[in-house]
Amino acid sequence: MSALDRNAFDLQPLSAPDIPLYNIQAVAAATGVPTITLRSWERRYGVPAPRRDPKGYRLYSERDIEVVRWLREQVRHGVGISRAVNVFRALRTAEDTTREHQTFDPRDLRHRLLEDIFRLDEAGILTTITEVLAVMPVEDAVLEIFQATLYDVGDSWAAGDLSVTCEHFAANIIRGALIQLLRLAPRPVRPERLIVGCGPGELHDIGALTVALLLRRRGFGVVFVGASVEEHGLVDDACRHRPSGVLLSASTAETAVALAGLASRLADRFDGLVGIGGQGYAAWGEPETRRVETFAGMDAAAAVSRLEDMLAA
Repeated sequence: MSALDRNAFDLQPLSAPDIPLYNIQAVAAATGVPTITLRSWERRYGVPAPRRDPKGYRLYSERDIEVVRWLREQVRHGVGISRAVNVFRALRTAEDTTREHQTFDPRDLRHRLLEDIFRLDEAGILTTITEVLAVMPVEDAVLEIFQATLYDVGDSWAAGDLSVTCEHFAANIIRGALIQLLRLAPRPVRPERLIVGCGPGELHDIGALTVALLLRRRGFGVVFVGASVEEHGLVDDACRHRPSGVLLSASTAETAVALAGLASRLADRFDGLVGIGGQGYAAWGEPETRRVETFAGMDAAAAVSRLEDMLAA
């Protein structure tokens, strides 16, 4: 049995996260394969296949690193690099075919996340999140898993089945995953630029963050400003930078009232789209000016679809 036959089963091409994080120097340090060799393998065989950042620099994932390590071991055991690459491609095709015939129930994945949240198991949550992103498109993962899990967490907390500690823990972990996905989203390809955040005093920014991520995934330029924007600074920045729109959210009656006033003042000075939404919107009804668009009662996906239609019109 050849070294290749003995070691082929050690490689599972799709098992490691495929999020591009590492530059070529980091991959060389992690694998012991010189950068010149990495570039040569990429040029001649298309493996590894790094993505590029906005400046054109290579970015590799943990999956790329595992593949490079596996190829390095085959070469060390006397296997030609071209043969090793051919076997890698065969293994990847076989694993792709296997996964195509597997079914993934979002309810099972959410149940796993909830169990990890109850146990305050950060490592378990991160592992599940990695698996979710490996088997689902980002948009589906965000809406069907992350957002839905947070709804489940809120329901469990309201029923007294989950502590405030667990609720905050879950929100912080999932928020961190959303922030990372936003940073790694493809560069904007559309001319519109949008400011997205939360109204004054609003500290819960996951809804706005979800909207920002979905917009970025659809090619919009997005500036995410987070929780509790400062009113005068936001108005001045909107007038100075002139984005296509400013989108703000509020989740409670109190923060919705503050957001209503900010939205009206913003609409008086700013020519672009002013949009407001969030669960707190229904507490105060229609805005004072018709120049403020409302996204009340909409989830993140519906709000983004409507916004896209409005900007296109």
